[in-house]
Amino acid sequence: MRELRGTIPETVLVDLELMVSELVTNAVQHGYHNGAERVHLEVATRRDGVRVAVADHGSGFEPPTAAVAADRPGGRGLLIVDQLADRWGVAANGRTEVWFEMSAR
Repeated sequence: MRELRGTIPETVLVDLELMVSELVTNAVQHGYHNGAERVHLEVATRRDGVRVAVADHGSGFEPPTAAVAADRPGGRGLLIVDQLADRWGVAANGRTEVWFEMSAR
């Protein structure tokens, strides 16, 4: 993410770093890992924004539809992505991929 510094506004970069951190953390905590698989991170810049995808070998999941109880630790990563990203989604094709797109403005 540091390579994007200077190419997009700092406020956007801070949000991108937070969302990437949340998605990578989810992949490490919830994805299937037998020691051989790795978490895959792809960042693609576009003229008007950025697309990020994080993939692991997990079996997939249904995105949350409601807020997590305030007294429960964790569980807010995808809700943060939902609030900050312009678009996001989950794909499961032999691996789980969570992606988001965000305008650089």
